[in-house]
Amino acid sequence: MGHPDANVEHPQGQNQSPLSCALSTVSEASNLEELKSFTNLPNLVVLNFSAQWCGPCKFMKEKFAVMANQYADHSVVAVQVDIDKVPRCNQVYGVRTVPTFLLYRGGVKVAEVVGSNDGLLRASILQNL
Repeated sequence: MGHPDANVEHPQGQNQSPLSCALSTVSEASNLEELKSFTNLPNLVVLNFSAQWCGPCKFMKEKFAVMANQYADHSVVAVQVDIDKVPRCNQVYGVRTVPTFLLYRGGVKVAEVVGSNDGLLRASILQNL
C-alpha cells in the first residue's frame, strides 16, 4: 500500500514524490498565482499568513509545522505565506493582522483563525477534515 500523501494534488502539475511530501510538509507560496492554485485544491488547505518581523508569527510557525506533519496523513496541505514577499496577498485575501490562518477546500474558505491561538487552529483543522 502506498504512502497516504501519494494522492495529494499539488498546484500547477507539480507532482512530488511521497517521500518529498513527508519530508517537506509545509509549502511556501511565492506569488498570488501560486497561492490561488493552492486554495483551489480539493484537499483541506491551511494558509499561514505571517511576517518575519512578527513575534507571534515565529511562535506559530513552529506550531504550524508540527500540525502540518500531524495532519499530513489526512491530505492536509499546509502553506506558509510571507505577506512581505507576496505582494497584495493580504488585500486579496482580506488579511488585516498576522498571524492569520485561512482554511480552504476547493476554492472555498471554510474557516479563519486570527492570532496565535494554536488550540483554536487545531480545532478548526479537525472540524474541517
